[in-house]
Amino acid sequence: MTNNLNSVILEGTVTTTAKADDQTSFYLSVIRYYIAGEETVKEESVFTVVAYGRLAESTRDILEVGRVVRVVGRLRSVQYVSSPYPSVELVAEHIEVKPDGKEEEDAEEET
Repeated sequence: MTNNLNSVILEGTVTTTAKADDQTSFYLSVIRYYIAGEETVKEESVFTVVAYGRLAESTRDILEVGRVVRVVGRLRSVQYVSSPYPSVELVAEHIEVKPDGKEEEDAEEET
């Protein structure tokens, strides 16, 4: 038996969060800019991210709307009863929370 490669790295902004006892889930907005002719186009994608176990516990209190995070994980296809179409979500294996700027402002004020 062989495992195929299933690994994703995304960096974006948390737009919503939902927290339960054993998991934390959130939407991650990822923005990409590209040039089309003479115009710069903004493309936004929103992904569902789910964290389980200790990762969910350790990030539960710091994942706030507006925070920038980097997520390393794997894709998983899920089928919801309410929809005839499958969805894809990112199961987080590592979450790195970027500074929100407040820590940097506080450090500058102290110096």
